[in-house]
Amino acid sequence: MKGLPIGVQSFAFMREPNALYVDKTQYVYQLVTNQSKYYFLSRPRRFGKSLLLSTLKAFFLGRQDLFEGLWIADKVEKWEKYPVLHFDMSNLDTYDQTLYKSLVEELTYKAKDFGLTLQSDVPKTMFKELIQKLHEKTGKPIVILVDEYDKPIHDFLDNIEQAEKNRQTLRNFYGVIKSMGEYIRFCFLTGVSRFSKMSVFSELNHLRDITLEEDFAGMLGYTQEELEANFTEHLEAVAKRRDTTLEELMPIVKQWYNGYSWDGQTFVYNPFSIMNFCVAKSFYNYWFDTGTPTFLTKLLHKNFEYDFDELKVEQFGLSSNSIEQIDWKSLLFQTGYITIKKKTSFNVEDEYTLAYPNVEVRHALLQYLLMEYNYNYQLSDVMQRAKGLIRTLKEYDFEAFIAIFNVIFASIPYEIFIADKEAYYHAIVFISLQIVGLNVQAEVSQAKGRADAVIHLDNDIYILEFKLDESAEIALQQIKDKGYATPYLQAGKNIYLLGLNMTSKDKKITSFAQEKM
Repeated sequence: MKGLPIGVQSFAFMREPNALYVDKTQYVYQLVTNQSKYYFLSRPRRFGKSLLLSTLKAFFLGRQDLFEGLWIADKVEKWEKYPVLHFDMSNLDTYDQTLYKSLVEELTYKAKDFGLTLQSDVPKTMFKELIQKLHEKTGKPIVILVDEYDKPIHDFLDNIEQAEKNRQTLRNFYGVIKSMGEYIRFCFLTGVSRFSKMSVFSELNHLRDITLEEDFAGMLGYTQEELEANFTEHLEAVAKRRDTTLEELMPIVKQWYNGYSWDGQTFVYNPFSIMNFCVAKSFYNYWFDTGTPTFLTKLLHKNFEYDFDELKVEQFGLSSNSIEQIDWKSLLFQTGYITIKKKTSFNVEDEYTLAYPNVEVRHALLQYLLMEYNYNYQLSDVMQRAKGLIRTLKEYDFEAFIAIFNVIFASIPYEIFIADKEAYYHAIVFISLQIVGLNVQAEVSQAKGRADAVIHLDNDIYILEFKLDESAEIALQQIKDKGYATPYLQAGKNIYLLGLNMTSKDKKITSFAQEKM
């Protein structure tokens, strides 16, 4: 059984006899033999972007030995060596010094590695000089690989002034690539964000963005077939440790770690989570734990956004057009917290349906959101109580149901409690219901209005309406007057209507009214 190289980004290391490598070289061949030579790819962190660039680097360095036994091995007629400029923007020091100075140092080091000396001390000019001198020295066109191109921007999204300065510096730096086209054999840039051509790539406007292209949808991450072909021994070991069978284990693994897609057709597993799961042999939020999305959760809290199932966007909405006004849907998609579940074509336009990719991301993001809305970063007690919500609904114990929410509300520090915003209550109620695994929909559109929340259980449907500083009876009457229950009358389930009134002065639910249809 081959070892699992968790966190390894070196293709050469992955090709060690004892390391497991999932063969993706058919995509490398497709890239390097295509008529295009300028590429861009956006994927979330820990999805294999760095390994892909390391593989491309090995190919262009002519390391035929590393590709023996792989799909590409007998497809290349002649292995050639090219000079490769490989930039990893995540390694630049942009905290203790400016991005400008860090680029000067990086370009100086790169030149020294090739035995070159640069005359300029301006990044843009140095980059041009390095490409030209490297071409003159080797007599070969240059390969440029840029990993995490947007890291100097992402690191400062909570400091817009600095993020904008870094954006402008990067814009000038990357703009060199277009002007030096005659010296370039191949160029590939990766990152998390799809900043539009107006933003970072305004000058580099001939990049082929393959982020959403169907031909490359499976290039990173593992498909179901790849998982079964490469990880069966490891998964069998997990099943044995958990005292179950592989057949019983696999559907659960799929729910937890599969579900990412960039075309709505090809769905892949998160590679980092799968490897960690196979080693630890327990279900956990491995990928999510590699980075707490503080900026993201604060942005969602600010906009009172918390329902991320069945989001509809057009392709334009999946790109970031401005650092100052980043769309939360775009940010969630690019960072991997929601993904494409379906693509629908209308004439010349495509519409995308977005949702959580899997259980891991849903569970972890909801926990962070609840902490953000609750202003409480030690939520163990609240979470323990929230687990009782399912039991109270199954037992039709509405008083206990309300009591649990009042405990959650009570845990919020009084001085920051948003007492006059009904949406604030809605958010905490909805997140709490989702976090314990309930199938709940928020703001469900009906012919005469929108129900605040609809909860689906095996035998029951609960329709909830919230009021702030009014009365539970008014909330209940609205459910009936607006006909919120009508779409569910033929579902063959018990239907319960529940009106809730929250009092801003007491910061809790003070009354409820319920009726069974």
